[in-house]
Amino acid sequence: MKDLLYTLCPNRQSVSGCFWMPGRTCWLMLLGASAVLWHAVVFDQVEVIAAPPTVIDNPATTTAAPPQTAAVSQAERWNKELAAFDKENTMHPQRTGGLVFCGSSTIRLWKIKDSFPEYSPINRGFGGSRYDDLVRHAERILKPLQPAVLVIYSGDNDIAAKQSSEEVVQNFEKFHTWVRTELPETKIIVLGIKPSVKRWGMIESIRETNSQLAKICGKDPQATFIDTETVMLGADGQPIPELFVADGLHMSEEGYRRWAQLLRPYLEILHPVNHPTP
Repeated sequence: MKDLLYTLCPNRQSVSGCFWMPGRTCWLMLLGASAVLWHAVVFDQVEVIAAPPTVIDNPATTTAAPPQTAAVSQAERWNKELAAFDKENTMHPQRTGGLVFCGSSTIRLWKIKDSFPEYSPINRGFGGSRYDDLVRHAERILKPLQPAVLVIYSGDNDIAAKQSSEEVVQNFEKFHTWVRTELPETKIIVLGIKPSVKRWGMIESIRETNSQLAKICGKDPQATFIDTETVMLGADGQPIPELFVADGLHMSEEGYRRWAQLLRPYLEILHPVNHPTP
C-alpha cells in the first residue's frame, strides 16, 4: 500500500526499492487498482451471501428437505365424492329398486330430477371418472341402491386419457360382469359416448368403442345401448355447437333436453311409473 501511495510523487524511490512514476501515469494506475479492488470486494461479498450453506453429510446436523406431496392414486382420487354418496345412502337407507344414473361429469351435471321428476332418480355421477373407476367403486356406489334400472355414461374421458378402444371395452366388460353378478335383476341402459366439439378429433375411436359396447349390450337381454350421435350431430355431420357450453365438451340445457327425449321412451318400457287410477 505504501508503494501505491508513493506513486503520487515522481522521480523518487520508495522504501521497498520501487521507483516513483510520473504523476499522470501514477494517478491512472491508482484509479485502475482501486476499481479492481472495489469490484473484487463487492462481488465477492455478493457471491458469499448468495452461496448456499455448507451441507454436512450428518443426519444430526443436516436439515431435512420438506416432504413432497404424494401423487393421488386413481383409487383415492374420488374419496370426497364417494364419502358424499355414503352419507346420502345413510340418510335414505330404503332407496332401492329405483332409477340410478352413474358415470362421469356428463351424468354429474345432468339435472336428472328436472328431466325425470316422476322417477325420483338418484345421481351417482362423479366428474372425470372412467369405466375403470366404475369397476373399482361399483360395490360402494351401486350395491346399496340395488337399482331397478341403471343408466350409464362414460368413455370419453377414457379415450382422452389415451386408452385404446380395446381397453375401454375391456373395462366396460368388467363393469357389466359385476352388474350381472351382483345386481342380476338390474336393467342396464348404456348411453353411447357423445361426439363433442372439443373431442371431435377422437371421433373414430369413439365410434369404434360405441360399436363394441353396442355388441356387448346386444348379447344381454337386460341391457340396452342408445346411440347419442343421432341427436348431437347437425346436417353437416358435425357436433351442433348449441348443444354444448363454452368448453365444447359438457352439454348445455338444450343438449340435456335432447338426451331426455331420447331416453324417456326406453324408461317408459323398462321402468314404467305406476300412476294412480282416477
